[in-house]
Amino acid sequence: MFCDIRNFTQFSNTHDPELVRAEINEFFDRAAQCINAESGVINKFLGGGFLAVFGLFDKNEDPRITSTRAALDILTSTREALEARNLGVGIALNYGEVIAGEIGSEGRCEFTVLGNTMNIAARLEGLNRVLKTNFLATRSFYESLPAGLVIAKSHGDHDIRGITGSTEVVELQPTDG
Repeated sequence: MFCDIRNFTQFSNTHDPELVRAEINEFFDRAAQCINAESGVINKFLGGGFLAVFGLFDKNEDPRITSTRAALDILTSTREALEARNLGVGIALNYGEVIAGEIGSEGRCEFTVLGNTMNIAARLEGLNRVLKTNFLATRSFYESLPAGLVIAKSHGDHDIRGITGSTEVVELQPTDG
């Protein structure tokens, strides 16, 4: 899962730094609760966003399902507070093999995940701005989910920078509207 707060740069440039810090920490706290409730882990904070992973440490449930539930919860539970500040959120999910472990230089490493799975998720998250959406995945990700969890609206095939071939991108939405 890649997640990013929309309009955060503008917000941070026009508000008191203490307010900015308080607002982003409130968002991260709520998002972390949603992710932790679904056995995911925030791997790293990235400015106004974060990278979270599912299925690395808890193999009891399908990470596609748990990450989708977490994303829906983030969207629902943060919407009102974000909209009050003229902010929004963009989320993208992908599933597949990753390289997981300590990456870095001698004397400074961090645990992270790498690979095409992550690259696609990061690029999809960026497509949220272009497509004016807030929750994207690939068609194959959507088709792996159980019926009734979400509905999908296709946004067609897109060339994803650095990835060979085009990928069908779908917007995921809750089934209850």
